[in-house]
Amino acid sequence: MPLDLARQDSAAELKHELERRGLAIDGLVNCAGLGLTGPFAEQAPAVIRAMVDVNVRALVELTRAFLPAMLERRRGRIVNVASNAAFQPIPYLGVYAATKSFVLSFTEALADEVAGSGVRVQALCPGITATEFLDVSETRRDLRVRRLPMLTPQQVVLASLEGLERGKLRVVAGFSNRVLGFLTQRLAPARLARRVAGELYRSG
Repeated sequence: MPLDLARQDSAAELKHELERRGLAIDGLVNCAGLGLTGPFAEQAPAVIRAMVDVNVRALVELTRAFLPAMLERRRGRIVNVASNAAFQPIPYLGVYAATKSFVLSFTEALADEVAGSGVRVQALCPGITATEFLDVSETRRDLRVRRLPMLTPQQVVLASLEGLERGKLRVVAGFSNRVLGFLTQRLAPARLARRVAGELYRSG
C-alpha cells in the first residue's frame, strides 16, 4: 500500500484501510526516513519539514495508531529505526541526527510504559547501511562517511530480530558500530565527538 508519510493524515489513512481489509497488526516497523547532507542554512525549508514529518511525526502517529490494539491483545512488536546518528549531534547532518535522537528517546520511554504488557519495543540503531540512503540524502561521494564500512540490510534485519527474541530495547547493529558508539558516548568529550562526526559529512 504505497503511502506518502510526509502527508499529515497518512497514519490515520493507513489505519483506516487496514481495518477496512480486516487486518490486525501485530508487528510495526517504523523504517521510513529522510535525510539531507549539507549546511543547515542552505537546506530548503520544504525538505527540512519533510524530514521532521517522516522521521518524527509519522513515526509517533503510526505507533499511536497501532499500539492500543496490541496492548488490548497483549501481544505485539514495535521496531523504531533510529540510527547511530542518534547518539550525538552531527554537523552537516543536524536535522536528521536530531530526529533520530528523538526516535531513540521516545522509544526508550515507551518501552517502560508498556513493560509487562506483552508488547515489545525496540530502538534499532544501524550505522551506514548499503541502501540508497546516502544518494537520496545528497551525500557527496567524496565525503569521508562514504569510506566507512557498511552493513547489508540483511545484517541489520538479523540484528533486529535477534534483539527482539532477547527482549533487548536498544540494538546497535554491527560490532564496529557498537565500539564507535561506546567511544563517542563514554570516552570522548562531547565537543570532540561532534567535531569527528561533522568531519565525516563536511565537504571541502
